Amino acid sequence: MPWDDNGDRVLPAAAYMDHTEKMRELSNRFTPAVEALARDSGKLVEEAKVRLGGPFRPADYPAPDELSSKFSFGTKVMPLPDAGDFRVSLGDEEKERIKRQITAAVEASLQVASRDLWQRLYEAVTHLAERLQAYQGTEEGVEYPFRDSVITNLVKLVDILPKLNVTADLELERLAAQVRASLLVDPQEPRKSESVRTETAKAAAIIAQRMAGYMAGYSVPAPNEGMAA
Repeated sequence: MPWDDNGDRVLPAAAYMDHTEKMRELSNRFTPAVEALARDSGKLVEEAKVRLGGPFRPADYPAPDELSSKFSFGTKVMPLPDAGDFRVSLGDEEKERIKRQITAAVEASLQVASRDLWQRLYEAVTHLAERLQAYQGTEEGVEYPFRDSVITNLVKLVDILPKLNVTADLELERLAAQVRASLLVDPQEPRKSESVRTETAKAAAIIAQRMAGYMAGYSVPAPNEGMAA
């Protein structure tokens, strides 16, 4: 989830092993792909030479070993700032001021991350309501059909939400439970049954309306508020 404006992201400890396993899977796909590109680069350059003709410039294409060095894959895990671990030679008053800044910045960033989670769930629920309401069966077929992902993406989000709820927001947990109970249906059911489609769309619209009301009063400080320049 978003953390600061330098591109860093916050990863709750509960999701760390899932994240690590996924990164390992992606790395195992990435490295062979780079090796294959380097291995086939000579052939690809020859094809480019034929295809481009006059504009072809050999200097535009790095050698295989140089090509491999232009790609890398890695992750870097860093701890959150800890106001109690601020060790510099400053006066007590200044150290306390900086500690307060660090604490305020961390709390503000956590609120931004929580708001982002609310927004993800709200958009997924709203999208489901809109797609189900628009769906219409006709003699010629279906107008405004929806994809399974309208529901399956919501299933994935609700499954991972407990691990991403970094502020232990009870209201978010309650709404996620409502989503799980009311909206996570087999994608085929709303297509086959008008009553299921209507009731699910109605439930999604009600939940989205509740979320919108809560989010309207959700105060989120700026991520860098209170931080030293």
